[in-house]
Amino acid sequence: MTRYTRIALAIILSSPLFAIERAAADENEFHPYVLAPGLVGESFLPSRNTMWWGGGLQVVLYGWSDNNERPGPGQGSVFAQFSELGASGVDDHLFLLRAGATLAFERDAARHWLIPYYGFALGAMHESGSRGFAEASLGAYLLHSQHVVVSVDGGYLLAFSEIEELSGIRAQLNVTLIPW
Repeated sequence: MTRYTRIALAIILSSPLFAIERAAADENEFHPYVLAPGLVGESFLPSRNTMWWGGGLQVVLYGWSDNNERPGPGQGSVFAQFSELGASGVDDHLFLLRAGATLAFERDAARHWLIPYYGFALGAMHESGSRGFAEASLGAYLLHSQHVVVSVDGGYLLAFSEIEELSGIRAQLNVTLIPW
């Protein structure tokens, strides 16, 4: 291994992306982040009983972790997301575009795992036509560290048209990297 390869490896392995847990000294400090990219795995079961599943991309436009006694949720985010879902036996794809927010129930979780939250979003779906929707969800940050956020949530999607056919339950797994 050359000298330059060793230096490059040392820089990469010491970067913040490889540091999952925060140092104890800054555990209660305010940690905002912007434009954090993430991957999404999603399933959707509308009332017409066709299970849609797939994945997409999520960008956390603004997020934070703030474990202290100040008022307000300790963790949260404002996000934009695009998902493409498919179903067995159906040639069409379902495209979902949404923007929303998640807010932790707890103000001072004092931990980085299993932090419950609620969320809401507005968006549009396109299959054989475009329709708007609103959704509400409950979930948990499985891990909310300074550089990685893993969360799971489920909720109800309410379509603004064709309500009986297109409204239904949904579940989602998110992995967000905070590289800066």
